[in-house]
Amino acid sequence: MSYDTGNPVPSIDPRDLDDNAENLDNLVNGVDAVYPDRLGVMRKSYAGMEADIEELLDNPNLAAFAALTGVADRLPYFTGAGALSLATLTAKGRELLAGADSAAMRDTLGIPWAGAANATVATDLNAITTTGVFGISSGTLNLPPVAASGSMALSLVFSSTNMQQIVTSRTSDQVYFRRLSGGVWQAWTSFVMAGANSTITSLTGLTTALSIAQGGTGVTTTAALLTALIAAGAYAKTNILGAVTQASGVPTGAILQTVNFTGGWYTKWADGRLEHVRITDHPSVAITTGIGSSFYSITGLPAVAFQTPFISPPLVHTDIIGVATPLHSAQNSIPTTTMGPGVFLMYPLSLTVNVTRYELAIGRWF
Repeated sequence: MSYDTGNPVPSIDPRDLDDNAENLDNLVNGVDAVYPDRLGVMRKSYAGMEADIEELLDNPNLAAFAALTGVADRLPYFTGAGALSLATLTAKGRELLAGADSAAMRDTLGIPWAGAANATVATDLNAITTTGVFGISSGTLNLPPVAASGSMALSLVFSSTNMQQIVTSRTSDQVYFRRLSGGVWQAWTSFVMAGANSTITSLTGLTTALSIAQGGTGVTTTAALLTALIAAGAYAKTNILGAVTQASGVPTGAILQTVNFTGGWYTKWADGRLEHVRITDHPSVAITTGIGSSFYSITGLPAVAFQTPFISPPLVHTDIIGVATPLHSAQNSIPTTTMGPGVFLMYPLSLTVNVTRYELAIGRWF
């Protein structure tokens, strides 16, 4: 500018008139987007406004909007970047959007609200034919088991023969549900609530078993329950008898194991007890060596190995029976963990006789 007086607006100084003429020439004919006025404020030039308009006209969203054809009861909406279409907006839709708050919108839709002041009190739940929320009084008919006056009912109507109802109790935490199917009302059923569930008296129709943590068994059949219990270490008819085992003194197998062998058997118990029974025939045993007024068998009956070892020498009881001959016997060796005792025989007369030895050993296998 030629003078740049800085005089405030308005000014009648001829020099400011000259500067304004120069500025106007720049704004109208200049090529820059902006120019300063005589007070130094940047002003948009004609060239700058043309550039802004051209940029605006090149905007794809504006172009998409311009391409729409106005139709009554339609609302433009974006279907993508730079793409618009028209949606139906009826008079009822505009009325709904015009609602000042949710209560006004519910009124527009005709949905009653569950406030005491505006909930319709139902005289008979079977007679409800519209969707809505209804109050319950002491005289309301066809209620669920727990629904005192002041409870609320929600009705969802699909047709005159198919609808659903939900009732919340004012005096408990129970929520009940029923449905009208083919014109026939089904019985009220109670929703399972969180907490102690003291009102639940039975469970039917379960397809997934309740876990043990939920108070169930984790299975759906008795056979599966027995299998699970046995796997967890419980005993049943199928695993009372079998191989008796232990680990670090803790039983890990069956309760009782009996093994038969030629001339006897032994029984192992889960608590560590071991009973070993053996019956042995000894033919032609010579009781001919004199000692005082009696005779004894100098070789006696030999010690015999146990069929399974004891953890320590067991207590052994031996009975000897001769054919029609009462005999006296005594152990002539000490039993070990693997061998029973030897036995010698005594009799008042010298004789050779067939005898049967009955031996019972009691001890522990662990």
